[in-house]
Amino acid sequence: MTLAEPTDVEPVQARDGFAAYAVKTRSGPHVTMQAGVVQSGRFITTTSRGSLKAKSVRAHRVAAATIEHDDGVTEVVAGPTIAVDLRRPEAMLTDPAGALIAGPATLRMAGDQLEQLLGYVEAAGKVPSGWLPHKRVLLVTRIDRSLRVEGFSLLDGSGDWTPELPAPSELRRTTDRTAGSLPELPEDVRHLVDLEAPARLGIATPHGPIVLPARWQGGDRFDLSAAALAQVHAHLPGAGCATFDDSASRRPDRKRGVMLRGRLDVVEVDGPRATVAIRTARVTAWDGFSARTIDVDRAP
Repeated sequence: MTLAEPTDVEPVQARDGFAAYAVKTRSGPHVTMQAGVVQSGRFITTTSRGSLKAKSVRAHRVAAATIEHDDGVTEVVAGPTIAVDLRRPEAMLTDPAGALIAGPATLRMAGDQLEQLLGYVEAAGKVPSGWLPHKRVLLVTRIDRSLRVEGFSLLDGSGDWTPELPAPSELRRTTDRTAGSLPELPEDVRHLVDLEAPARLGIATPHGPIVLPARWQGGDRFDLSAAALAQVHAHLPGAGCATFDDSASRRPDRKRGVMLRGRLDVVEVDGPRATVAIRTARVTAWDGFSARTIDVDRAP
């Protein structure tokens, strides 16, 4: 496979050390929060060798991330992804330059994320062995397409997402979808789903999963940029997810989040705003390193 040069994305760091990170699974996009940096046209993060994210990257070789800036602009980056793992060096041959810069990027991330490192020190006794440094891998995404979104406005893009390129036809709307509610959530993460809290929607596209910023509007409805949905050729209706999190603590064992997974439908387009409804089939909640998944029972 021949790869084009990575798109020109400024070296940045995820606000507060975290970006929403999307990988591909059998049941659709999977979005959690990751510390990461952009360097030399690549988004670089780290995870446990045995994590779902690492397994997905090894299987599908694609990922995406959203980086939320303090000025209200969100940058969405995506592209082919490798796992830099000395136990499986063959994967690094698909992007040798990415493998080479992974080391310097890790050092930069460690320096920039000193608070997060101190959090690991504080929680040393509660960090599972699989998450210790010698059992981690780097995930390196070669950014070949990107978007910049502010609110419902699509500001700019690159690669296949360049706004000057013809966008696909109108978003396909589901007109017979009645308003619904979210399922009962685990008590310890219920407070994360809030009208004022940022939501991240994991959406399937022809190139792989992506994650777009959204706002929960109550019930099963989320608002986001219609132009961004059109530009990425979103596979909607289709499988997707909505993720909320609280990563304010620097300690990894005190970070919480919840991901609702199911079917997404575009139910309304009003100017720059698209409204998407989720029919939740499964809920995954995490509290530090502990995660649990609950299947949702729905009446037919």
